[in-house]
Amino acid sequence: MNTTILGALAAATLLTTSIDSGLSVGEITTPFHPTHVSGPDKGTKNCPPCTYGNRPAVRVWVNGDDSKNVASIAKLLHESVEGNMASEFKGFVIFLSGQADAEALAKETGYEDIASTFIAKDSKAVAAYKINLDPEVKNTILVYKDKKVSAKFVNFVADKNGLAELTGAIDAIAN
Repeated sequence: MNTTILGALAAATLLTTSIDSGLSVGEITTPFHPTHVSGPDKGTKNCPPCTYGNRPAVRVWVNGDDSKNVASIAKLLHESVEGNMASEFKGFVIFLSGQADAEALAKETGYEDIASTFIAKDSKAVAAYKINLDPEVKNTILVYKDKKVSAKFVNFVADKNGLAELTGAIDAIAN
């Protein structure tokens, strides 16, 4: 093969390689202790998997995502909590950027049924959950039940198609 073809193949491979972040589907969530700014555990460092056990849940790990995108995701989580009370569905937004962003989301949305939390980027939880801290990774969403990941989204965009896909993943665990 000539070098032009090899170069084109290498470029195509780079373009189609997706960035990975978070536990893989089938992996088990483990204990960690974020600071809760809002939600049912406001003012605590309660461990989500310890506190809520096998209930269906979504964790959104935010690594510099746009606040409008995060607010749209939070709205879907809020609606999912309200729509899935029988299964006791839970929603968590975990900011890696600190307390100010967690407080801003809580203030903007006013949702008390989802947790707005923060945790340090250098915490053991970030490593245990395999959260990619590359600035290109804006968010990592883990959908799980019985502490087992059933779906994962990286760089999720809360547009019509994205929200429909996440709603489908939530419906699969909450019903």
